Amino acid sequence: MKYGLIGYPLGQSYSKEIHEKLGLDYQLMEVENLDVFMKSLDFQGFNVTIPYKEKIIAYLDSLDEKADEIGAVNTVVRQKDGSLKGYNTDYYGLKYLMRNVQIKNSKVAILGSGGTSHTAQALCRDFGASEIIVISRKGEITYEDCSKYEDADVLINTTPVGMSPKVDEIPINLDVFTSLKAVVDVIYNPLETALVYEARKRGIYAINGLEMLVAQALFAEEIFLNIKLEDLDISEIVNSLHKINIVIIGMPGCGKSTVGKLLADKLKMDFYDSDILLGNPGEIIENCGEKEFRLREREVIKSLSPKNNSVVAVGGGSLLLEDNIRLLRANGTKFVLVLRDLDKLDQANRPLSKDLQALWEARKDIYYMNADIIVENNGSISECVEKIYEIISD
Repeated sequence: MKYGLIGYPLGQSYSKEIHEKLGLDYQLMEVENLDVFMKSLDFQGFNVTIPYKEKIIAYLDSLDEKADEIGAVNTVVRQKDGSLKGYNTDYYGLKYLMRNVQIKNSKVAILGSGGTSHTAQALCRDFGASEIIVISRKGEITYEDCSKYEDADVLINTTPVGMSPKVDEIPINLDVFTSLKAVVDVIYNPLETALVYEARKRGIYAINGLEMLVAQALFAEEIFLNIKLEDLDISEIVNSLHKINIVIIGMPGCGKSTVGKLLADKLKMDFYDSDILLGNPGEIIENCGEKEFRLREREVIKSLSPKNNSVVAVGGGSLLLEDNIRLLRANGTKFVLVLRDLDKLDQANRPLSKDLQALWEARKDIYYMNADIIVENNGSISECVEKIYEIISD
């Protein structure tokens, strides 16, 4: 029996990994022509994602009650008589994701008008939202109208805006809303979208869509195999997919590159060094100036943002730009601050490090503010790496 996921594109999908953890042989199928795929269908069951959650309905023989109500399907199963039946397990996944969000008597603003938006609307109706506003580019309420709904309590993003690799994008300016208590982004890659980052920065409860993805997959598998999987721990699978990056920060010459490479080898993770990817930072600064260097540095950091399960060493001044911090934190990152006495810093080919004390005073607050782990590197490199490893592995 064959199972899989159809959609286009599928480059960022975790579905194969999730279903295989649940014990199913599962394939990813990038489908550019739905009609061709359905005519040659050779599957017992499959999941459906963007852009086919609504289009697939025309090819099905029947829908379950919830899928019919929502008008969107994300799970299709071949019945014993050979007919195809559609289900919407996104509804139950979203219900699980939003279990700690107060919907009853809340005013909810939903971004987007596609299949996942319909799912979110149904859920909010079922759970007693006082008002539901659907905001889209071409609908009755557009993004230009948002200021009329500034008193929304909950914001749900069902659009792909902000999805990796376009991690710079944000679907809406949160300054429009003055009463938000929760922000829900169904995007799961990156783990912290620009929208979630901005919400958390404002002290608003914010969650991404990874739990929804895992929960809906579990419910889909129950339908595929006609079994109950309620004893499976959704959070265990979520944690296994939560492959964080480790970012090494600190003063120029403190040993970030060497520490990062050795740590990556020890953890069996990929390693990237933003300065190496830039080429020759000292030469760029001397020939083009610091402003041009920072612009190039940001582009390198942006290219590293979608990575996961990696150790990334960044330049000493990279955190001066808040946008770099957001990009580096996009995939659940831990920042490790490496401290080294100023008189021990390697200053070869570092044109910005002429006055180390002044440089340290200008940067220390932002280092400490963003550090999740702090270690000294005044002894041997191996001792420093071992200390970081112990903390991370604890």
